[in-house]
Amino acid sequence: MRYAWFPIVISAMVATSGGQGWAQRPQLGLGGGGGLVLGSYILEHEIPVGLGDATVLAQQRVLLTEITGGSAQGEWFATPHVALRGHVTHGAGSLVPSTWTDAGEFDVAGLERGFGRVLLTTYDVSLSVWPFVPRSQGFAPFFTVGIGTASFDLRQQTGERDFFRGRGARRLKTLAFGAGADMAVWSSVMLRVEAVNHRADSPLAPEDFALDETSRERLRQTLDDDVNNVRLSMGAYVYVP
Repeated sequence: MRYAWFPIVISAMVATSGGQGWAQRPQLGLGGGGGLVLGSYILEHEIPVGLGDATVLAQQRVLLTEITGGSAQGEWFATPHVALRGHVTHGAGSLVPSTWTDAGEFDVAGLERGFGRVLLTTYDVSLSVWPFVPRSQGFAPFFTVGIGTASFDLRQQTGERDFFRGRGARRLKTLAFGAGADMAVWSSVMLRVEAVNHRADSPLAPEDFALDETSRERLRQTLDDDVNNVRLSMGAYVYVP
């Protein structure tokens, strides 16, 4: 019952759009552009590390950052206020694993800082909901929610890699949701800006790390947390007809 109001709002939009709304309704929209995915820590945890005769807890982080790329999308407007949308993005960025410890008498010991490339590809199908009929005014905001997949391809890592050994492609299911707006440029040509979060499970696995079985099981629970991949994009969009 949490989202029981959603079909009611959609029905009200359809009922109140009237003949003018249907006349202004575009049938199809096509566009493309570029953007970036905001950097995020896809893992933060502690692991036991031996330093000399002592065992201390080390901090470990894996940062996903500097992902830029292109995107393409298309929409079919079932009503003046609701469209079925398909979207694909592809980009490349950096994966930065680091492990360190603040071990008191050992001072600050930097144990590992690696660097590698990561390719990120997303596909999603969603609904976009428009409070105002697209193309009926100069600024038209919209909201979108849907499902899809995200593929993380971890390339060869450089630097010391005693603790992190991740490599290869991983495909995950995503929940995509966000908002955007069309700004009229000329006739049916729009400038579209949007921010969409592709929420997924962590692309990492316990096997990516050099850990004992106890630490690996503890890490498995940490990796149950979702990872937010917020995409900001801008591009050209054309309505047909």
